[in-house]
Amino acid sequence: NAPTNQSTSKKLVSIEISDNVANPVNKAIYNFSYGYFEASDYALPTGYSYSDVGNTHKKRLKLTSITMPNSSNYSFNYINEADTGYSRFTYGVDHWGYANGKESNFHNKALLGQDYLFTGASCGSDRSSDFSKGKSSLLSRIKQSSGTETVIDYESNTAYNYADEIGGGRVKSIITYDLIKGTAIKKNYNYNKANGQSSGFLFIKPVYRIISN
Repeated sequence: NAPTNQSTSKKLVSIEISDNVANPVNKAIYNFSYGYFEASDYALPTGYSYSDVGNTHKKRLKLTSITMPNSSNYSFNYINEADTGYSRFTYGVDHWGYANGKESNFHNKALLGQDYLFTGASCGSDRSSDFSKGKSSLLSRIKQSSGTETVIDYESNTAYNYADEIGGGRVKSIITYDLIKGTAIKKNYNYNKANGQSSGFLFIKPVYRIISN
């Protein structure tokens, strides 16, 4: 059955730490603010209707800021957060469940995908990874009210035993800016071996079917 249009999900709005021994009682309160990633209004899968599921499948919660006990705050930005995202019902996902933008999978063979053993137009949906789509919604920027800003860049996952991109992303670099002093510190991250080969290893390659004689 299709899920009902009801949401009982909770979000953490604050953390309160108390020192009950002190007189008066000391409290440190951390407050959290949120927004939503908004998804496209793609066609619903067979068996689903808006009267059942409403529109909650088009929303994903995102943390937008944290206010500290001293009233300073951190704000957060995400990759492509201003662009239209993907419904939780989308068929446009890669082998690992990350978005790949292949919405035509809805009209093909759903989530039965082409894999490294079976390829071709007759083999099902295109579940290959597309990092330009899969990196959407990753944390990209942290701003601190004191004047520090951190920018995070990502790259696609790779493995030495798999030729194509692998779903998800890994940190490529982090730049920390001191906007008051006008300085910047950059850290780069390399995941290759000394010979230039990826250090990643794919334990199980994507396979959706097996032919037995």
